[in-house]
Amino acid sequence: MKDRIKKYLIILLAAAWGVGCDTDEGIRLQTDQSFEGEEMYMVSKLLDEHLPFVLQRQTFFVGDDPTKLLPDCPTITIHDQTGDVELVFSQQAACETSSNKRRGKISIHYSKAPLAIGDSVVISFDNYSFENHQVVGTRKFRLVGLNRERRFFEEFTQDLLITTPQNHSTRIHVGYMYELLETGGRIFKITGNGTAQGRNRGGRNFEAEILENKIYDSNCLNQPLLRPTSGVESWVIGRTSTRNINHRQTFHDEGGCTTHTLIRLDEGVEMKKTP
Repeated sequence: MKDRIKKYLIILLAAAWGVGCDTDEGIRLQTDQSFEGEEMYMVSKLLDEHLPFVLQRQTFFVGDDPTKLLPDCPTITIHDQTGDVELVFSQQAACETSSNKRRGKISIHYSKAPLAIGDSVVISFDNYSFENHQVVGTRKFRLVGLNRERRFFEEFTQDLLITTPQNHSTRIHVGYMYELLETGGRIFKITGNGTAQGRNRGGRNFEAEILENKIYDSNCLNQPLLRPTSGVESWVIGRTSTRNINHRQTFHDEGGCTTHTLIRLDEGVEMKKTP
């Protein structure tokens, strides 16, 4: 009798597990290409949006009111002993470039000041979110090239986690390269390229690649949202052992810091996103 009861309990538990894992939403996350296109767009946007903060020189933050040169007017704290910088985002009624989309804290740690070739910048996120998407982990950048007007950073980020308001997550490892052109100690152009890989919201592995350089306009670095004015990015997502699918997004400039992104899914459907 006990063995029969035990057998029935095992069957019931297995059935409950199947229901939990095989929901309509779970199936759509795994198979709906429009979901994957939206994820590609959002992850790319989240990786871009804080670049104007984290790639500045240390001296930028001790200049004349740097808050006015950054979107969302963060509260800036500089630690005297380490030179580390903290940016705290909250609702700022008087901020001219406020998007009210950022919340939480970004911490910037410099391995040395000023940076020399081989030194690094580590970015930490403390309860930080953008458009209600939580960012957890650290981003790491190594300075690999330097002259009076240019700096080159190599990113070697591992296990950055991006979570949606619905608690779906993307885990990504980033190997991008960034070229920064500067004048007067300020960035006026950013160019990005490279590859990344990870696990998408549906639990599938993906590889991302910037096929044509992503370029960011200097005139828009202090706008509420930094988006590329040109460039092409692809995501290759594993489906089966013999088949992958390939989504692509192309970035377009409409002038006056207005941009749009055209997403072309593997199945041929196109989606236009703004900004």
